[in-house]
Amino acid sequence: MIIQENKFNNMNLQNHLLIAIPTLLDPYFQKSVVYICEHNEKGAIGLVINRQIEQISINSTLKRQNTII
Repeated sequence: MIIQENKFNNMNLQNHLLIAIPTLLDPYFQKSVVYICEHNEKGAIGLVINRQIEQISINSTLKRQNTII
């Protein structure tokens, strides 16, 4: 069996932004901008950067990690 390689197989999206298309209806990603923190052959992880989470603030997170603000 021959597997055709496409140009996206080696694409690395780390340190890129993904912007949801207007027609995306998934409530988790609708109107979202996602910063991709890590992307490799094992998977990807990203942060939604245009939505506030009321229980968590960057300020409180940095304080818990003893980071100077």
